[in-house]
Amino acid sequence: MTSAPSLFFNITRLISENSIVYPGDTPFSREHISSCSKGDTCSVCKISMSNHLGTHMDFPSHFIPDGKTSSDFSLSDFIGPAVVIEIPDDVSIITARHIPEDLLEGDFVFFKTRNSYLTQFTENFVALDPTAATALCNKKIKIVGIDYLSVDPFHDPSFSVHQILLNREILIIENLFLKEVPPGRYHARIYPLQISHIDGVPVTVSLEK
Repeated sequence: MTSAPSLFFNITRLISENSIVYPGDTPFSREHISSCSKGDTCSVCKISMSNHLGTHMDFPSHFIPDGKTSSDFSLSDFIGPAVVIEIPDDVSIITARHIPEDLLEGDFVFFKTRNSYLTQFTENFVALDPTAATALCNKKIKIVGIDYLSVDPFHDPSFSVHQILLNREILIIENLFLKEVPPGRYHARIYPLQISHIDGVPVTVSLEK
């Protein structure tokens, strides 16, 4: 019998009408089609939202023409060793100097920043710069995650970090919730919503050790 993990964290943000939305994206909404409370046989609703709302994964096709989509990966690609790196609160941009030397090829790297305490949209969130993205590529990291809406600073119109990582087929997870998670090594499980041939999908992410 497999023993229960000594630590377990669900680092997925709840999707609701109150979810933080990147400017231009479609917020979450629901329309009730039928309702048991109104005498209908069952309750059904139609939901509308951006595929990049909440905790979500970016596939290469999000920025790369003819890049790989959700259909080009299997569930086994989303289970593996993860490292949570805590970034000091006075850091506004993650650079190569914040990338530890002891990262291993194939690691998932999740950055815990002051973003995890944000409850509304701001342009001044902590993100990565190209030197950090390049350093992660050199380490042959498999997945990079951050605790807000984008790995790129809001005022980078070229989305250079996305471009660097996705060109190397390093997948990106955005809007993780790492507020309660101590830094360190974990075993990660990522479960994407099963939608075919799409550039990004909401995911459920857990860490355990």
